[in-house]
Amino acid sequence: MNVFVTAQHIRAVALKPVNEANMNSVLVSLDRYRDDFGMDRVHRVVQYLAQLMHESGDFRFDREIWGPTPAQARYDTRGSRQHASARWRRQEVHGPHRHAAHRQGELPGVL
Repeated sequence: MNVFVTAQHIRAVALKPVNEANMNSVLVSLDRYRDDFGMDRVHRVVQYLAQLMHESGDFRFDREIWGPTPAQARYDTRGSRQHASARWRRQEVHGPHRHAAHRQGELPGVL
C-alpha cells in the first residue's frame, strides 16, 4: 500500500504557516525512501508526520533552539550550559525512531 502525502495535505493540518523549503525537503525524502523505512503504511506516515510537525513547529524550524529559558533550566540535568558548545545549544530536530513506528504496527488491531 502506498501512501502519498502532498504539500496541500501538510498545509491543511498545520496550525501556522509552514516553511516551504523544510516541508519540501521532508516530502522529497519521504517519497524517495518510503519503502526503505516502512513508510508505506498509513499509520506510520501519520505518526511520523505528526511527531515531525510537532518537533519542528509545523516545519518552521529545522534546529532545536535552546534558550535557556527558566523551564529548560529546570529539566536540564547536564549541569551548567555556560560552557556548552554551540552543538548543544542548537541541535537538529529529531523525528520519531523507525523502530518505535515499526513496533506500533505489530500491535493487534493496528493497520
